[in-house]
Amino acid sequence: MKGYLKNSWVQEGYINGEKNEFLEQIELKRNELINIVAKDGLNSKVAIEYSQQLDQLLNKYNELFYKTGIDF
Repeated sequence: MKGYLKNSWVQEGYINGEKNEFLEQIELKRNELINIVAKDGLNSKVAIEYSQQLDQLLNKYNELFYKTGIDF
């Protein structure tokens, strides 16, 4: 039983670390998008690319941490 608990804590730490990495990437991309929109406008090619990248990060985050039911 102790081995199971230890492994479960290790997995929980890994998942929390992965979740935090996703949140950091999302926040970074969000800030980049805000800066690009302020500089080049909402409909600029680069703003659209950044927006799509942010969408992909958010979709992956939701897929990994909400659709699977993982809640740490």
